[in-house]
This record gives sequence, structure tokens and C-alpha cells, in this order.
Amino acid sequence: MQEPRDSESGFSLIEVAVAVALLSILTVSTLLTLIPVSRQTRLNREMESASAAVRDLMERVHATPFSEIPSLYPDGTVVALASLESGEVTIGYEDVTADPLIISFDLAWDSPQVGSMSRTFTTVKTE
Repeated sequence: MQEPRDSESGFSLIEVAVAVALLSILTVSTLLTLIPVSRQTRLNREMESASAAVRDLMERVHATPFSEIPSLYPDGTVVALASLESGEVTIGYEDVTADPLIISFDLAWDSPQVGSMSRTFTTVKTE
């Protein structure tokens, strides 16, 4: 004869299996949500680093006297960026003799997340 089961006897194997399955589903769904967010965060951090490096270079060019810019930074000058993998900025001008001088900074680097990346920044310097 079987004794009656009281309310404090514990969980059955089926209840434990259902609980483990539900926790597994929640864990996998959370991970599938967090992975793209984490990837986008790393990419945003990389883009900010790239923009900051170009801003520093642009500030150096703006601090240079107007007449010395073409000689210190000739058209097509390539500046390597240590903060980015294979990062480099190419400096170019629409017309090197014009005032105002329109300067473009073409940034290119290899992103571990996406691959080859590029951005272009433009500024104007007057005498």
C-alpha cells in the first residue's frame, strides 16, 4: 500500500525538466538579444575613436598658419592613425590656391567587426 504524498515531499522529475527547459529558453533568448547589442556597442566605440583621431588631425591643420598648410600637408598626404587597425587619413584639397581653403580628410581603416571602413570629413580654413 502506498502512503499518501504530503505537500512537502519535493519536485517531480517532470517539474524539474520543465523548469530547466524554461530557464534554457530564457537564457538563449537573452543571449540572442545581447550579442547584437554588444557588437553594435563595440562598433560605435570604434567609430568614435576614428572620429576623435580625425578631429585631432583637423585641429592640428587648423592651428597651422594658412600659408603653411599646403607645404606641411601637401595634397594627398597620408597620415597613419595608431588608434585604429590599418587606420590612415588622406588629406586633400579642392583647390590648394583658393581662399577659403576647402580641406577633405578621407579616413580608412580595417574594422575587426565589419571589415573595411571609411568616412570623409571636410573643413574650411581661411586666411
